[in-house]
Amino acid sequence: MKATIIIALTLAAIACWHALHEPRPTFNGTSFSCPAGYDVYADEDEALAGQDYVHCVKQVLGKD
Repeated sequence: MKATIIIALTLAAIACWHALHEPRPTFNGTSFSCPAGYDVYADEDEALAGQDYVHCVKQVLGKD
């Protein structure tokens, strides 16, 4: 039982760390932009659900 709790807390801590260190898109009044090395990604399903749907995702070089 203790091991399960420790694993769950570890996974929650990792998820929180990633959420806090994920770059956020900025809005200049007309468009969104992300820091260098990231692309803007908008999820249509999240937009329809009324959630924040613009994210910065790491660029993948060599793939189109």
